[in-house]
Amino acid sequence: MKRILTTLIFASTLLAQAPATDALDALKGLKSVTEAGVNFRDYSSRVLDAKVKVDKYLADAPKDDPARPQAETAMRLYVMAMQTWAMKIQRKGTATPIGEEILASPELSSCPAMQSLITVVMKEAEKAKDTPARYLGYHLFTSQGVLWKCAAEKLEGLK
Repeated sequence: MKRILTTLIFASTLLAQAPATDALDALKGLKSVTEAGVNFRDYSSRVLDAKVKVDKYLADAPKDDPARPQAETAMRLYVMAMQTWAMKIQRKGTATPIGEEILASPELSSCPAMQSLITVVMKEAEKAKDTPARYLGYHLFTSQGVLWKCAAEKLEGLK
């Protein structure tokens, strides 16, 4: 009886860890392909697959899980990169709402690469008497590298 109970506890622990492992593996996979080079079709497919896994993990993970904020933020950054890349390909839409979201969120704007870009954007916007969110959105629209770099930074230290 004790052996069966121990086996059941071990199995339930493994099942509980599966969404976290799947989510982290999917996020690390995105990091790898963005570092190696990827086309939009493959990237967007990977992002959508990863989002399903990360959403499942976030739905099941305890609120105090230390990996939760990093996984959530990294996923958001990868989605933003996909959205800005799609806008660039389709030549329509504006990335200003993404710029607004990043400027309003310490989690999204805290990495050094984003901070450097925000510093440049603030100067450009002030000079042009325009909104920083518009300029930030434009920079992210033209290149997804900063978003990818910040997402990768969020994954550092996660196991």
